[in-house]
Amino acid sequence: MALEPLKDGIRSLVRIDFYGNVHKRLRGTAAAERYATEVAVLKVLEERGCPHVPRLLEEHPEELYFVSTNCGQPASQITKEKADRIFAKLEREYGVRHLDAEARNITYSDKLGCFCVIDFELAEILHWAARSHSGSRKPRNDDSFIAFASGAQGAETLPPHGVHSLASQDLVFAVSDGMGGGNAGDLASALILHQMCEIIPETFKVAAAGLFPDCLRHLGEALRSVHEHINVAAAGREECSGMAATLALAWFTPDNLYLANAGDSRIYLSRHGELTLLTRDHTSAFGQWQRGEISEFEYRNHPRRSALYEVVGGGHPGVCPYFAAISYQPGDRFLICSDGLIDGLWERHITDALARCPDVPTLTAETLLNRSVDNCGVDDTTLIVVSVTAPQAEGA
Repeated sequence: MALEPLKDGIRSLVRIDFYGNVHKRLRGTAAAERYATEVAVLKVLEERGCPHVPRLLEEHPEELYFVSTNCGQPASQITKEKADRIFAKLEREYGVRHLDAEARNITYSDKLGCFCVIDFELAEILHWAARSHSGSRKPRNDDSFIAFASGAQGAETLPPHGVHSLASQDLVFAVSDGMGGGNAGDLASALILHQMCEIIPETFKVAAAGLFPDCLRHLGEALRSVHEHINVAAAGREECSGMAATLALAWFTPDNLYLANAGDSRIYLSRHGELTLLTRDHTSAFGQWQRGEISEFEYRNHPRRSALYEVVGGGHPGVCPYFAAISYQPGDRFLICSDGLIDGLWERHITDALARCPDVPTLTAETLLNRSVDNCGVDDTTLIVVSVTAPQAEGA
């Protein structure tokens, strides 16, 4: 089939076939990463029903080549203001930020009767999925989870699965496992996440005042405040006596991931098929395992494995969580989970699940939850899988 050349540049070769479909081959610097980004973004946009972008027809990753529908001719006369509104709508309604938001990436389709956006080699999205299951030990689920966007207008609670850009809002994902005080376990975990949802957006007020917010310091102050709030809420109420909760929180900004944890809820990173535990269980048994003094099998069967010396609340005078700041990159996957998930999964199971289907967090979350519950399922089990499916910087 003869192909009509459309663009032959350093970054890509684009041609049109007899049926009008677009054939694009990526080349040049970071071609593989740009190919993966464009394919992932087009899939996400199709899933979300975006009508004014190309539809992916064929993938050939080994050749860095794909085929898509044609979105018309370049809109050479479009004004910058109009182009900006189109890119803003793409981000606002479909959660994708185009990092090459120039008029050259706007076309007009006579067939669709509208302006379209093309060339998603550079874009920025996070894709997540959360799941929770009540254990067989008791009817009530004491675990809680939250996903919210943090911005200048405060916090916007997000659904259990979706995609979102980091252009104007940070994204925060957290899991908490409640404990203690009769019916207070679920109350404690829910209170922690509600309070974090209120406190974290305050960093945008600091930025608006022209100051550079210290995110780790802000996290520390937030957790101390939440710790006191839990203790005050429990004081004088017999049914809430000793209520406490763990926390594993991942705060994504355009520059870094900031994380905090107290107790034995965890955050993992999967990068290039290798699994890294980013948090620390606050038990003496965990320390022995990490130092190589006992095996994973011995750790999992340790009689003091769940004896936590650090939790949020619990009537303790203070809390000393673990904090860290790390960079993230395209292709990274994160798992945030309660200890119920770990009860039914070995580290190798988590490694394998996170390495598969990198652009489908819903499938990964279901796989991990089902396997853990099938293997154990006694404790409440909660997890969030987050995929970084696109570059976070222009130079990618």
